Parts: sequence; structure tokens; C-alpha cells
Amino acid sequence: MLWQGGRHVDHVADMVVKHLIEAFKKKNKSGLDVKPFQVKKHIWLFLNCLIVNPTFDSQTKENMTLQVKNFGSKCSLSDKFINQVC
Repeated sequence: MLWQGGRHVDHVADMVVKHLIEAFKKKNKSGLDVKPFQVKKHIWLFLNCLIVNPTFDSQTKENMTLQVKNFGSKCSLSDKFINQVC
């Protein structure tokens, strides 16, 4: 993976990539299979998150290691956002 940031970035990226792959499969009927890592290589994400008691792998706080279930908040992507991304 090219970015760092941690599990919060991975969590949102996985949701976005899932929707992008679904949209691609609907438009592409030729049977070409796109893998999530192929999509992740071509997207940039900028997140503004509120995480309760985050944990990091070092003092520089570059990579958050807190598990998704312990975030203290939830991320839901609106249909409008997904449509704009697609």
C-alpha cells in the first residue's frame, strides 16, 4: 500500500473500493475482474476523523493501530457521495 494512516484509512478505503468495483462490474460486461489492490493504487483519500482514544504504532503517530470496533464513531458513506465518486 502506498499510503500510511492506519486502520481508519483502510476502513474507509475498503468501503469506497467496494462500491467502485460494484459500479465497474455493472458497466463492464466483458467479465474483466478488477481486484481491490488495483483500485487502491489509483485513489487518494483525505479523511477528517474523530476517533476516541486512538492508539499508534510509534510516537510519531503516523500509523493508527486501533481496531475498527473500538473507534467510538461510525463512518457511513452517503449515496450521493458514492455516486459522485463513481
